[in-house]
This record gives sequence, C-alpha cells and structure tokens, in this order.
Amino acid sequence: MGVSASTSVSVTLQTRLGNIELDLNALCKRGDYDNTHFFRITTEGVFIIQGGDPTNTGEGGKSFDGDVFEDENLAGSQYSSGTVAMANSGKDTNGSQFFIVYKDSQLPPAYTVFGHVASGLGIIQQVSSAGTADGSSDGKPRDQFIINKCIAK
Repeated sequence: MGVSASTSVSVTLQTRLGNIELDLNALCKRGDYDNTHFFRITTEGVFIIQGGDPTNTGEGGKSFDGDVFEDENLAGSQYSSGTVAMANSGKDTNGSQFFIVYKDSQLPPAYTVFGHVASGLGIIQQVSSAGTADGSSDGKPRDQFIINKCIAK
C-alpha cells in the first residue's frame, strides 16, 4: 500500500455496546466498515476477534476495492492486547479483514500490525467472555457484534 508507518489516523468503531477507539497507521475509506460483523472470535491460545469482511461471512478476503495486497513491516511483529492487525489467508493475501487482539497472544510474525486500541478494549473483552455461538474455541461470537459505523477522524 505504500502507507508510512508514521501516518496515523484515529478511528471510532461505533457498536451497540459502545465505542471502540483505534489509533491506526493507515487510512481507511469512510463507510467501508459500516454494518459489518465481527464474524470470528478465538478463546484459546490466540485471543482475537476478527471482522472487516464486506460479506459478513468470513469468506470475503479482498479489499473493498477488490484487490489483495502484500504483507508489510512483519519483522519483530508482536501481538499484545490491543493490537490491530491485518487478517490473511497466507503470504501477501491482505484485504479488508482485520483482527483485534484482546489478550496477549503468541502468533508468528505473519500479520501486518497497523494500529492499537486506544479505548474500548473492555467492550471486546466483554464480547469474548460470552464465547462462541457453538461453544467451540474458534467460531462466530455468541453475541452478534456489529460495527454500526466506522468514523475516521
């Protein structure tokens, strides 16, 4: 994408449970994430909630422009609580999907970190504490969790 790691934008994810404030190292288009679901949560080993799929199924992987893009800045990546990173299905397959780490997690440096939760992490932890819809450790959140509106400031 060619976006400088020093470029920063504040983003508010408005949800029914409250606002989640993110400090991101890249710009997102206004409205792209409106009415999209967090469709996946993991509750063992890796502690993430994943969203950003325009199809709301977890199957849509391309960006909102229809492209995928390369991994960036992977060296030394760490995934502590509050990290915001690109989700992917392998090397250089980044698109619109992203995840938020809600508890320190050991992941390989294969996911581009592009921001951090500035406030609202407790909301994500509240959703995660309810677990998955089917009781497994990786699946759809028990409580539907939707980004009603994404506001870049």
